[in-house]
Amino acid sequence: MLVAAAGAALEVPPLLPPVLAGDIVFGAAIPWLVVGLISLAQRVTPPELQGRVYAATETLITTPQTISIALGAALITVAGYQALLLTMAAIMALAACYLLTRPEQRRTARRPATRTAAATSPAGQRSHPDRALPGDGHAAGLPRRRLPSDGER
Repeated sequence: MLVAAAGAALEVPPLLPPVLAGDIVFGAAIPWLVVGLISLAQRVTPPELQGRVYAATETLITTPQTISIALGAALITVAGYQALLLTMAAIMALAACYLLTRPEQRRTARRPATRTAAATSPAGQRSHPDRALPGDGHAAGLPRRRLPSDGER
């Protein structure tokens, strides 16, 4: 986001070289933002819901984008493009600073995960074959999956 904010700030002066540089920087930042958003949605969404979440995400991206085109066309006659670009750069920089200060964004030393059979498949799921499992399609009205018991393996 800081790169996109820097690109928007470079577009403020009414000179061609910084505007072109700002377009290149801003254009290079957009794929990073979009890929990050879509990757996050894929990581936190169950596989059976990813299509719906992707459609909702696209709607949440493109609707404000369409509205901003109309709003920007109206505001540019009143405020001028430099004020709009500075406002856009400031808002993006503030959002980036907020995200960078969140504790979830800090890299921590990760210990190697030691997974055991008990950790990956709790005993409660093995002892109840009729119990619904995540991703088993039961919410969609499909029959429940059953885990094999220890004797069936």
